[in-house]
Amino acid sequence: VIFWCTSSVFYRFLDAFRGNDAAEWQKLEFGAALVLIWAATLPSVVVLFRTEPYLQLGYISAFTVVAVEVLVDLVICDPSCCAVRYRFPYSCVSLGLLSLLPTIYALTGTSQSAPSLAIHHGRMAIWNSLGATFYLFRPLERIGVANGWRPSLYVMHLVLAYNAVTYSRAVLHAVAQNTA
Repeated sequence: VIFWCTSSVFYRFLDAFRGNDAAEWQKLEFGAALVLIWAATLPSVVVLFRTEPYLQLGYISAFTVVAVEVLVDLVICDPSCCAVRYRFPYSCVSLGLLSLLPTIYALTGTSQSAPSLAIHHGRMAIWNSLGATFYLFRPLERIGVANGWRPSLYVMHLVLAYNAVTYSRAVLHAVAQNTA
């Protein structure tokens, strides 16, 4: 979360003062968002599959390989910032859907009650998707609430940051329950 917030603020600062010269730094912000998706998924895999170490290791390995491939392709291999801006939403959606696999597996398990961490992870994914959809449609910009700045983007950033913080509390609670 801290890496994503820092890179986002850094890019916005450069964008405000340097304009188009900061376009290359936007790749850093995009990469940090992908790292945020990866980092939010790992705790749920570790906690939800603690009794199945091979499944845990296999999913973490496969998810890490895919995340690194998407990250390298997006940030390093593609020199065009316009192409990266076009492909970034698809990369986020594909990585986000892949991150939901352990949650779906845990929720469809045979236990009587659903694990609370899986519910929190699913809730975080839904709210983040709603925040991204809000930014995609840009309703505040279309009705002319604020000219010259993008309030829908900042609403999405607030939703992402809030969800990351509340999810981290759920992770800490789940870890504390498992160690007790």
